[in-house]
Amino acid sequence: MDGIFSNPANCSTFFFCVDGTAYLQECPWGLAFDETNLKCDRPKVVGCTPPSGTLSILQCPDEDGIFRHPVNCHTFYLCKKGRIYEYECPIGLIFNYNEKRCDYKSKVQCPEHHLERRKHQRQYMKIQQINLSEYLT
Repeated sequence: MDGIFSNPANCSTFFFCVDGTAYLQECPWGLAFDETNLKCDRPKVVGCTPPSGTLSILQCPDEDGIFRHPVNCHTFYLCKKGRIYEYECPIGLIFNYNEKRCDYKSKVQCPEHHLERRKHQRQYMKIQQINLSEYLT
């Protein structure tokens, strides 16, 4: 059956099935799969915590300020009075830490694997072909 299905063993991954082949796909860093809305979202929204080692809890340092996301160049954080607020740059821009603003990719160095392609979710997910029968016990 074609479709998108949750992985009961790990909520940060899911199965994308096409023409009888199942592909194990991984949500972007720090997100969990929402089986109701068929998308990756924050673990608190989904109601599931990915297994240890797949999610890193971000905490503000002692001082207030604007900080880059550790692995996603489109995302940055504002820390104010110990609270963390997440922001995303508009499509086509990435966060310039030196300027503390969203900027064109040509003006910012960001490793290619840290750039999400946000136009279509499937374009930036890791794909691994698996044997679905191993997960159905």
